[in-house]
Amino acid sequence: MINTLCLTVILLLLISVCYTDIRFRKIKNRTVIIIALFSFLSALTHSEPVNLIWPVMIIVTGVLLVLANIIGAGDIKLIAALSLSLPGTDIPAFIFLITLSGVPLILVTVLLHKVTGSSNEITLPYGVAISCGYLFHLLG
Repeated sequence: MINTLCLTVILLLLISVCYTDIRFRKIKNRTVIIIALFSFLSALTHSEPVNLIWPVMIIVTGVLLVLANIIGAGDIKLIAALSLSLPGTDIPAFIFLITLSGVPLILVTVLLHKVTGSSNEITLPYGVAISCGYLFHLLG
């Protein structure tokens, strides 16, 4: 019951993440913190110990990717927050699903960029792919 409530709140918040990331290319820290709290509560309902190693590894690796301007800091924080709710053995599959979800996002974004003739730099609302990857993982 508690886990269902936590996952429902997380999924509702991910809808907000998708909207703000598409519209403004921003993932709000407040939203990520709330997701992290509900992810942690969800993890407490599992029989395995709470997974803290993977979120730390994601943040450390993410800092390097952010410094190299490969991915946004909000994306890394979101992945780390969501990974709190998953057993450590599920994280590679979760990251793979994020990657798979990113392929159509890249194609649609590039296509829209070409169709509109925009001269602006192409940026990806990767919060959408992260959210989809999480949802696909839950649907398993």
